Formats: sequence, C-alpha cells, structure tokens
Amino acid sequence: MSQESELRVDFREQLAEVDGRLSELIHLVRVAIAEATEALLREDDAAAVAITSRKHLADPLYKEVEDQVGALMARQGPVASDLQYLLTVLRAVPELEQSAELAATIARRGSQGLVSVLSPRARSIVTRTGDVVTAMWAELDRRWALHEAAADEPLDGALEELHDLHMSLTAEVAAGGLPASATMDMALIGRFFERLGDHAVNIIERLDRLNFRPLPPRPHDGDAGA
Repeated sequence: MSQESELRVDFREQLAEVDGRLSELIHLVRVAIAEATEALLREDDAAAVAITSRKHLADPLYKEVEDQVGALMARQGPVASDLQYLLTVLRAVPELEQSAELAATIARRGSQGLVSVLSPRARSIVTRTGDVVTAMWAELDRRWALHEAAADEPLDGALEELHDLHMSLTAEVAAGGLPASATMDMALIGRFFERLGDHAVNIIERLDRLNFRPLPPRPHDGDAGA
C-alpha cells in the first residue's frame, strides 16, 4: 500500500472514531434526559446527584472530540463531504454539551419540591413533556448510530407538541394559585424541555444534510482471527 493510501486509511479510521465518540455522547444525553424526567417527577435528590456526577465525568469527552476534529482539519485539509461531516460534528458538540447541562438542571429542580404541589393535570403535562423529549432524543440516537437517512420533516410534529405542552403547563400552573417563584420555576422547566427538543431537531437536520458518514474501520488482515 502506498504512503498516500495508508494516510487515507488512517484518516478514515480517525473519522470513524470521531463518529463513534459522537454517537456515545448522544446516547449519554438521551439517557440523562429520561432519567432527569424521572428524577423531577419523583423529586429524587439521589438521582439528580447521580445525573450531575455522570455529566461531570463526561465533560472532558466534548473537548476531546473538538480537539480531534480540529487536528484532523489542520493536518488533513479535508474537502467536500469530509469537511462537511467534520463541521457537522463541531456544530453538534456544543448542543450536546448544553443538552447534558439542561438535563442535569431539570433533575436538580426536582429537589425543590415543585412537582408535589402541582395539580394532577399539571403533573400529567410534565410527564408527557418528558416522554416527547425522550422520544426525540431516542430517534436521534437511533439515526446517528445506524447512519440512517431522516424523514422528510424531522420531528416537526414533536416540536409543535412541545410548544403546546409548554403553553398548557404554564397556564395550568398559573391557574393553580402557586407562589410566583414556583410558577416561574415550572415555566423555566417547560422551556428547558423545549430547548432539548430544539437541540435534537437541530442535530438531526444537520445529519439529514450529510451525504457522507464514516463507516466503522475494517479490521486489519492480522485481526481476522482475534
């Protein structure tokens, strides 16, 4: 194999490594959102602490991915689809980091005793909101992991439902005669869920526009019997 071919193979393998790391980060955020919703509804302090701790452990991964992409762009000078892919990763990483922080914040809000003073209808709205956002991130997780092309309108209906749920939650809480601080906090929680939905759609739309995704590297000949 020529030196140029070896460099190209190495480049593809590094792209596949970046892709795998991003897939891992998406999955971590997906799990954190599902657990954060449960922690909020159960007012579970221990779960909130665990979610925040895992977020801190994962924080270095975001910079590692950004650094690896930066190194590839500097050393390899990628063009066309390779460059498009690496730029997509760079734009996705901050949204993933922000989403992880939003999930941890939602979980921590559960320790304030907010949900216990809500009406049954308000609690059901919060539950549905968490379910919708979790499903959106599960779809993103699935599509990225499987390199799957997206639908014609990526999750637009889910975004509309999230907006309606936020409006309904705000109105229900305001009608419940809760203290102004509690009303504001629940409005913020609704907005946090909406932002999580926005981030999922943003990343999916970028994925949809890609015409290239790195495949996992093929095993070397010497690895066949491993």
